Amino acid sequence: MDNIEKQPSGVSFPAGLDDFRAARDRCAHACRRFNSMPEDATPDVRTSLFLDIIRPARNRKEDGAITHDMTFRDPTLKALTPFVKPPFFVDYGLRLRVGGSTFINRGCFIMDTPVADVTIGENCNIGPHCTLVSVGHPIHPEARESQRSSIGKPITIGDGVWIGANVTIL
Repeated sequence: MDNIEKQPSGVSFPAGLDDFRAARDRCAHACRRFNSMPEDATPDVRTSLFLDIIRPARNRKEDGAITHDMTFRDPTLKALTPFVKPPFFVDYGLRLRVGGSTFINRGCFIMDTPVADVTIGENCNIGPHCTLVSVGHPIHPEARESQRSSIGKPITIGDGVWIGANVTIL
């Protein structure tokens, strides 16, 4: 990843390179598996499939810790993974951090990058069909043509934020 360049407007990176394409393909496969799980999947299955999207190289023995479902029965517990309803779509997933007590409703799209963090805090509620876009491109046509790169910018959503249905965050 020597082709990454910091700029005041974000971090420029050549998304078409093989390593970036492989990262997107890995994440797309993980999202397909998550989105194919049955509605009545156990919390352990849901947790494992979600973590395959955002932390594929993790120690899987730690997956079955405290799930969001357990906190409904015992409010003194703190969930380690969010409750996410499919379908859920992410481009890379590798720099996505979501608080364990957060709820993400159906149809969420997170267009993330391998060069900028997307952070969603604790106790957040994200309504259906929301989109978070942390990637962009040069505005001027000449720059887009000559650079052929994408620009990653971080997104940070603090604790306790409620985002209503159909919101787009750039």
